[in-house]
Amino acid sequence: MTDARRLGPGRSIAVVGLLAIAAVVLGMALHRLAVDDAFITYRYALNLATGKGFTYNADQPVLSTTSPLYALLLAVGAWLWADAERLPALANIISAVAIWIGGVLLFVLGRREKAPWPGALAGLLYVVHPLLWLNLGLETALFLALGLGAILAYRRHHLASMAALLALATAVRGDGLIVTGVVAIALVVQAARKTAPPLEIAGGSGPWKRVLRAAAVYLIVLLPWLAWLTWQFGSPLPATLTAKRAQAELGVTGFYAHTSYLEGLAILLRARLLQSPLYLLFVPAVLMGWTAMGRRGHWLGLILAWGLAHLVSYALLGVAPYVWYYAPLIPAVVCSAALGVVEGFRRASDRRSVILQVLAGLWFVGLLAAFLWSDRAIVQALNEPGIPPDQVISKVLPEAKVDVYERVGRWLHDHTPPEAMVGVTEVGVIGYYAQRPMVDFLGLLEPEVARAVARGDLYWAVVYYQPDYLALTAISPLVAYDLRADPWFQSAYTPVQSFEDPRFWGSPVTVYRRRVPRIPLAEPVARGLPTGAVRLDTTFGDRVRLVGAVPGEGTVQPGDILAVTLYWEALQTVEHDYTVFVHLLGEHDRVIAQRDAFPGLGARPTSQWRLGEEVVDPYLLALPNTAYAPDQAVWEVGLYDPQTGQRLPTESGGDNVRFGAVTVAPAAEPLRLDFGVLTVTGYELSQLALSSGQALTVTIQTEGAGAAQITLQLVDERGTVAAQASGRPDRRTYRLVLGPEALPGAYDLELIVTDPATGRPWPLLGTDGQPWTERVRLTKVRLYP
Repeated sequence: MTDARRLGPGRSIAVVGLLAIAAVVLGMALHRLAVDDAFITYRYALNLATGKGFTYNADQPVLSTTSPLYALLLAVGAWLWADAERLPALANIISAVAIWIGGVLLFVLGRREKAPWPGALAGLLYVVHPLLWLNLGLETALFLALGLGAILAYRRHHLASMAALLALATAVRGDGLIVTGVVAIALVVQAARKTAPPLEIAGGSGPWKRVLRAAAVYLIVLLPWLAWLTWQFGSPLPATLTAKRAQAELGVTGFYAHTSYLEGLAILLRARLLQSPLYLLFVPAVLMGWTAMGRRGHWLGLILAWGLAHLVSYALLGVAPYVWYYAPLIPAVVCSAALGVVEGFRRASDRRSVILQVLAGLWFVGLLAAFLWSDRAIVQALNEPGIPPDQVISKVLPEAKVDVYERVGRWLHDHTPPEAMVGVTEVGVIGYYAQRPMVDFLGLLEPEVARAVARGDLYWAVVYYQPDYLALTAISPLVAYDLRADPWFQSAYTPVQSFEDPRFWGSPVTVYRRRVPRIPLAEPVARGLPTGAVRLDTTFGDRVRLVGAVPGEGTVQPGDILAVTLYWEALQTVEHDYTVFVHLLGEHDRVIAQRDAFPGLGARPTSQWRLGEEVVDPYLLALPNTAYAPDQAVWEVGLYDPQTGQRLPTESGGDNVRFGAVTVAPAAEPLRLDFGVLTVTGYELSQLALSSGQALTVTIQTEGAGAAQITLQLVDERGTVAAQASGRPDRRTYRLVLGPEALPGAYDLELIVTDPATGRPWPLLGTDGQPWTERVRLTKVRLYP
């Protein structure tokens, strides 16, 4: 094991064959594995192969894949052999072959440097490394193979081939700039020192000329590619780069909230140790490998430098970390560990200790067993219930979401119009199988969404695009914001299909359809107010100014969605996070629709506003389908401290600003409140404002003859029932009287339907047939002194 001559051609072929067997076995065992992000690239490839152009969404030239060259390679394969069904399998095959090639390159590199055993062991560790197989189908393995091929070409003095491989690595993934920089520094240092090969080669070519020639080859290969990307997309940089950095600022990562790149590495190491304590054997192996570099490991210098440069670059770049971002560290780890084991065997041989030699052999077996144990865990995870994401070990296992996402995508493909826009948080698998125009709320597809995410505004994409369909997980459907609890969402969207998978922690995934027309919003402008805005220039608490607003439609009906966009400006640093209240006030100052939220639904808190910054703050409000009509309304806006409820005063001495005029017209369709045993189809009021002792007459229209009792009640702002009247459904008119003890103010008119036999309320049923609430607020009435 310590002599290059002890590994002849026959054994070299055997090593290459062993690496191939390992790759084939693992590739077959993990052929079902899929990574959601990879399907973004797959859709580019499929669209190109089927004549739809090199785009994700048709007629939208946005570069949303980090690996356009890999997408072209897959497109060629899809055109020749694969279709939508087989393209993911083709990507997995390419990845498996690339993993095998990477292992072979490490072996050839070691053999060329008279270190065949370290190369062979490093190649074997590389081929079975679980992190590579965990990212099967991504461009990661191909990128690493190109980088390792470039380093081998460098060591073999083939600088033209080296430059071409580096250019291809950069085209496959932008990370190629890192390994290119490492090799370029090595070339420049050697040229400056006028060292021996690879720079001084027979033929009289000086070192600097060879450096320049290599640079020329690199640019000749890469520049046309970059020029084509710029012509095609406007920039060679993928939109995902901005999105990943924005996600990091927002705290969205592939690990936990606000996990940095270095913290993600620590999580991976901890997860590996939880899988097997055998991973501790890598510590002395790597350390011993580093100590042996000075005598037998000079060939590892570039590989280690590549890993270190990658680690530092990603730590400084500040992008949201994902597990495949750590793959370029693998060659440095396996090579160092392999060299350390061989160094341990050499020292045992020098001492002529058979026991120590056996222990050195077992040492490598332990390293190999650690990787194989993790590979086995990946295979098992494909068929077993998924581990909750809050458990560290889940970060080194495939997520059990691909199957249910595929079912969702196929349903969307079969049951929605081709032009229907679909909104999702994770776009890969669903978007690939749906083949519909997609909007992802994390900004991977659209630069505008990425900029909104960078502002901390995840809600913007939902409000701006208002997709025809939404596919939401049961847990964290929109990261930290539960969109399903939003009143606008409840009014605008209805569930149409649900997909269960007990293996997926976010199950079920529910598809919602927009059932109301899309509400246009005011477009953001560079500075100032857009056309049609109402200038307000109202200052709140000397801290912020409401510059203006763009209200929506002037005439609405119960059940409609109303839009308003506010334009704020920070006049000074704001220390607290104030809540914005947006009210639609009907006659007698009754709040008939409202939204109280931090700006951007928590994404743009006032404490993060910069001095002089203009904040565009859109809102969609749902006018309840129970709202009374006809009515006349105005908008009311202000801010308050959520801790104390204290409103910020305006410069005029008030605590709000009012603007606009909205007419609430009767609905074209009758009201339908389905309680199962009966349906309430409408109501009428004698008046919207009362004086003490004056009766409010309510007329109720119903359908159905089930056993039920109707109760109407007036509830004050503290939740106390101030007046109540009950009767059977055939009683159409109810009288409620607020006594002299009732305090002036707004009162909710509530409707309750109960079982007369048990007194238990019948719940109001939602559009999906599920219980929604037991108390239905019809409207508000005002009590005057």
